[in-house]
Amino acid sequence: MSDGPSALRHFLSELRRRRVYRVAVVYAVVAFVIWQAAEISFPALGFPEWTLAFVIVLTFLGLPIALVLAWAFEITPEGVKRTGALGEGALRRESGNRAIATTAIIVVVVLAVAAAWLAIRYGEQGPSTDEPSIAVLPFDNQSPDPEADEYFVEGVHDEIRTYLSKFSDLKVTSRTSVMRYKDTDMSSPEIAAELSVATILEGTVRRAEGRVRITAQLIDAQTDELLWADTYQRDYADIFAIQVDVAREVAAALRATLSPELEQRIQQRPTESLTAYDLYLRGRYFWNRRSKDGFYRAIEHFEGAIEEDPGYAQAYAGLADTYDLLAVYWMLPPDQTVPLARAAAERALELDPNLAEAHTCLAHIHTWYDWDWPEAEARFERALSLDPNYATARQWYGMYLMAQGRPDEGLAEARRAVELDPHSVFLRNHLARFLFIERRYSEAIDALKAAAEMDPNIGNPHGWLVRVYTLLGRHDEAIEALKLSRRGSGASPAEIDSIDRAYARSGWQGVFELETERLTEEYRAELETGEILGTEELGADEGKPILIARLYAMLGRTDQAFEWLDIALQERRIGLMSLPVHPIWDDLRADPRYTAALRRMGLND
Repeated sequence: MSDGPSALRHFLSELRRRRVYRVAVVYAVVAFVIWQAAEISFPALGFPEWTLAFVIVLTFLGLPIALVLAWAFEITPEGVKRTGALGEGALRRESGNRAIATTAIIVVVVLAVAAAWLAIRYGEQGPSTDEPSIAVLPFDNQSPDPEADEYFVEGVHDEIRTYLSKFSDLKVTSRTSVMRYKDTDMSSPEIAAELSVATILEGTVRRAEGRVRITAQLIDAQTDELLWADTYQRDYADIFAIQVDVAREVAAALRATLSPELEQRIQQRPTESLTAYDLYLRGRYFWNRRSKDGFYRAIEHFEGAIEEDPGYAQAYAGLADTYDLLAVYWMLPPDQTVPLARAAAERALELDPNLAEAHTCLAHIHTWYDWDWPEAEARFERALSLDPNYATARQWYGMYLMAQGRPDEGLAEARRAVELDPHSVFLRNHLARFLFIERRYSEAIDALKAAAEMDPNIGNPHGWLVRVYTLLGRHDEAIEALKLSRRGSGASPAEIDSIDRAYARSGWQGVFELETERLTEEYRAELETGEILGTEELGADEGKPILIARLYAMLGRTDQAFEWLDIALQERRIGLMSLPVHPIWDDLRADPRYTAALRRMGLND
């Protein structure tokens, strides 16, 4: 009985003598440092998300290896030797201490380097084949009058891409990202590498004398091997059947699952009227221009399609999307346009309950305008079950999650949206905003700078940099970002000089006071004229009341901040979605007026 405790004491004594405890501590410290470095550097280096978890798991697996080495061996002036008996080991206590630390550090660093090497190797090999992925490149327009048929060729391309996006086990790159490769000289492997997809679909379209010819070829991006190709030449009346056939053949080549329900959905003709279909394609063509004039022309064509075929569900969905964005961007008053968007979306779903676009539009309205959170979530879930590759649904669902105080889940949706549409400046700005709201400021700055390089006039990344820099106390950089934002919106040299003078005279607070005065004057002018002034320099579509409220919050002028927050609540500005989690509101959260604002929106404080 006495041998047991004695043996245990001897074992513990040996652990101390052989410095196994110290190896464990040193190993844990070094591993933690490597984890932190990996968390910061891996996203910036473009490593896949799994690599961070891989590093952590690998360092855990390396711990017993380090402990065994510490027990069995020691580094001496004569080299590596097995640990000797008690007396022998005591003579080399000091050198053993250094050896212990060296052993732990070497083991953990080697493991981390191995993990990083695998991550780099993974990146070089391209996307995983576990998830079939495809980019449908813009089809080449071979019609006799290419300019007149541009909308038609774009429409056919988009319809085939939309059919493919309905396959739940197939990752399909969104329209925005693939359209930039129109008329490109890049090779298929180069494009696939930029889009992180395994396959490329290329094609041509020709429409002439009542006939349509579509050619399509599926290419393996890794080998540049032709996986499938076909040519379809039929009467224009068979355009829907051709598009379905192309999508089905491509999906079969990629071994995507075609369920009976999906088969029934894609076989359903959206309209029997080719005139209505032609008008619908024209409407989507102008809707994709994302301008006030483009929206107005889209409405004209969608309404024309509905007049030709009152049962055309997709035309109603297009009309709903157009009115929704006119309201969000405040190009028209929301109290006028939201009812029109809602009615069109509901009519679309009466005609076709499986339209993901219509469910998404209603979910968006329930989120930013109705504040009907349960209905919004149900609609988003339904939309994503119907079309898991719909990047806009991912983006807006992320906004809903942010409003619900679940920014980490919202960030995941924002990342997924960018994966589906990597060249969308809108979505990259959206992702950067989530990083800011999650207080990952360094990542947010990098993401906003990258978005600004793509196009500084979309989503106003410089305006968001103003906020990040201000919260970090980097005021010189904040003012420079503000000047870039104002220049991008057409500010005169005199206006830029006034910012410099205000900063020299009164610091960043003086500049923000100047900005609140300018935005307030513009907002009052908008109320009088009904026309949006400027480009909402500090926040794009968020609306001036919420921008002014945030400026006052950063200035510490609480009463004015709540005054403008109340106006934003009355007008149901979309910028309110970040109210529960935005860092700028941190100093106001203890104020009863902040809690009251959340309750007005039906949110928990």
